[in-house]
Amino acid sequence: MNATQVPIPRRSIDRSAGRWFYAFMAAVSVVISILAFAPSIAFPTHRLDPMTPLAMIHGFVFFAWLMVFLTQTILVETRNIDIHRTLGTASMVLGAGMIVVGYETAVALARRGYDLSGDLGGKPGAGDLNVFGQMIFPLSDIFMFGVLIAAGYIYRRRAAAHKRLMLFATLTLLPAPFAHIIGHFAVLRSHPLIIVPLIAISLALSAVYDRIFLGRIHPLSLWLAISIFVIDNVCAAVAPGAVWQQIAGWLAS
Repeated sequence: MNATQVPIPRRSIDRSAGRWFYAFMAAVSVVISILAFAPSIAFPTHRLDPMTPLAMIHGFVFFAWLMVFLTQTILVETRNIDIHRTLGTASMVLGAGMIVVGYETAVALARRGYDLSGDLGGKPGAGDLNVFGQMIFPLSDIFMFGVLIAAGYIYRRRAAAHKRLMLFATLTLLPAPFAHIIGHFAVLRSHPLIIVPLIAISLALSAVYDRIFLGRIHPLSLWLAISIFVIDNVCAAVAPGAVWQQIAGWLAS
């Protein structure tokens, strides 16, 4: 007679442990931004030039977005949905302002030819034309940000899509803070390509969360991560080319 086989229970995942994932990602984004930009503010003697009004506005509106995103994730988890929706609609005005200010800041950097904080390695009067090439990154990031927040607002009634679109919109803002953090350390500055795995990890976390806590990867978590990473690398390939240099020169003229 065959012995009765008792099935071994599968280990279940406590999905409630991951319910604060989006708030965690928002908080991490805030911390990364502070680590990136606070040193040049706290220790201005290391700056190449004082803060311009445009740079101050840029820093304010971008940090305000991170704080709004953090607030929004907390409002959802604490079930304050009505406040979340009202703030979300109002934040679209902030998002639109960020696109304008982000564009103007990128153009101002290209015209000036160096970063005010000194984190990115440029120097006044160095005549480094590569700044025109680097201009493609903030412009592409702010373009992707605009597309994603618009899509997130359109899909605001579909929670699974909405929260991922807003998360990835915020993640498109992280390459600049990553670059500034790398610039703080000589050993990292000599290996600037370390920014590539940092971007890849930040983009992959949504899919990792989905797989662990939901059991499957949401299509947006997969394809947005792949698309943004591919666009970033295409920009890196296009930036040194003569065509983009001419476009950037025209934009900065």
